[in-house]
Amino acid sequence: MNSYIRNQKGYAILVVLLTITMIGIMVPVVMSNIMNSSTQYNETEEDIQLNKLAEMGAFHFEKEAERIKEQTKTSIENMEKIEDDDDVELMFYTYIENSSLNGYEKTITLEENQEQFTITQNTMNRHEDKIVIDYTVSPSLNGGSEQGEPLNETITIRANENDDN
Repeated sequence: MNSYIRNQKGYAILVVLLTITMIGIMVPVVMSNIMNSSTQYNETEEDIQLNKLAEMGAFHFEKEAERIKEQTKTSIENMEKIEDDDDVELMFYTYIENSSLNGYEKTITLEENQEQFTITQNTMNRHEDKIVIDYTVSPSLNGGSEQGEPLNETITIRANENDDN
């Protein structure tokens, strides 16, 4: 038994060194995975914020179009002696085409985190019984340094409320 104990000299230090080596190999791998998941989480959060900003911009433009549509209808209703419905429709579409929606461009900044979106009206085309407006919402974070994917949308305005999209 004495010879067995004498042959085990250095065994404890060898086990400690192997344990430290194994930990040294495993820690960077685990830390890398933790850092990657944190980075992925941040990127996903930014994507969600950019999508919500784009949706906010689209909602804002739709409400602006609805406001101008109602304002136009009120202006035409207050006019006297318009006898023909075709004249009323023609006036309605002419007012909309000459409104602030034509050439609309606006940047709205939310103060909290320098989040913003820019709404740009691209085209306004008049068809027989409607006006079709194409617009783009460009969201950004951190004061414009992080640009999101632009959202292209279309809105249709009709004089007859029953046909509205």
